[in-house]
Amino acid sequence: MNLIKPTSTLTAREFCRATGTCYEGARFALKHDTMAAVWDACERYDWLVWILRHITLTPEQTLIVRRVALRIVRETPIVYNDPHSDVLWDILSPGARQAIYVAEQYLRGEASVEELLPFHGTFASVAADDALEAAIYAAAYTDAYADFAGVTPPNIGTIHVRMLKEMLPNPFKPTPTPTP
Repeated sequence: MNLIKPTSTLTAREFCRATGTCYEGARFALKHDTMAAVWDACERYDWLVWILRHITLTPEQTLIVRRVALRIVRETPIVYNDPHSDVLWDILSPGARQAIYVAEQYLRGEASVEELLPFHGTFASVAADDALEAAIYAAAYTDAYADFAGVTPPNIGTIHVRMLKEMLPNPFKPTPTPTP
């Protein structure tokens, strides 16, 4: 698959044609002139991750997506809009938590690949290895744990969109260059 370079002038039509966007996604995207506007308007986590899979990400953006995935596992509330709700992290097994700790350390450069190996095949190893797979897996992971615990937070996708957009600036808009 050829990745598309995200630019502020990339039109939704160009993106949809180049990527073979599904009918529903194209209907939504074509309501907007540019992909920057599509990104800003999109409230579906799965669509945002799909868009990310089709564009070139900088190493910094890739690291941010990995961190988003780990944040989703740590911070998704069991009860939406309840500031006192436990989060799904609270119902993870000690082994799952340890895997997340090691993945976070790895992303900060504080753990080696060897330390991550015992968790091979877990969400944590995916988060350290493939940012976009981790982003997808994180949402599924939190959904699965919620189901397992007998809770299903409403609007969970909205929470994930907010987390992603808080941490990852719109990839189709130019990043401001810091002035010396």
